[in-house]
Amino acid sequence: MIRRRYSPRTIEVYISLVGSYLSVLKSRNPDDLTDEDIGRYITKFYVKVGHSRSYQNQVVNALKLFYRVEFNREIGVDVSLRPKREHKLPNVLSQREVQAILSYFTNSKHKSIFYLIYSGGLRISEVTSLKLTDIDSTRGVIRIRASKGAKDREVPLSQKALEQLRLYS
Repeated sequence: MIRRRYSPRTIEVYISLVGSYLSVLKSRNPDDLTDEDIGRYITKFYVKVGHSRSYQNQVVNALKLFYRVEFNREIGVDVSLRPKREHKLPNVLSQREVQAILSYFTNSKHKSIFYLIYSGGLRISEVTSLKLTDIDSTRGVIRIRASKGAKDREVPLSQKALEQLRLYS
């Protein structure tokens, strides 16, 4: 998985999912199971329990990789076990709600972090990895390096966030 450039977190999750699968099998040989057996396992332990669609897909991906690597076998999983992710619109705070949140901050650093997260849509891990050189106040952008999926991206830097960063620094 490392050679295929899977993230450390994905590797950790896949190992855990395959470990759970093997513990349920007990002494049964995974290679003896049919695609239907694997589908029943996913349905029983992930679909009926109510795990999210993306988590169900993660389980399918982990098991497909396990069978491909360990047994040189492609498993066919029922399409119903690979549901499409829901695309929900994010909840947007009103100006009053944002002002109420900002009024709680007495620490300039924490207020700056909130501005970056809220106005730029940054993840906490992205904010904590930022370097001063990642902020381009001339162009009004923040450069995010090695974001989720090991991709770089740029996001707009709001004027208010820039002003708050200047107050903090």
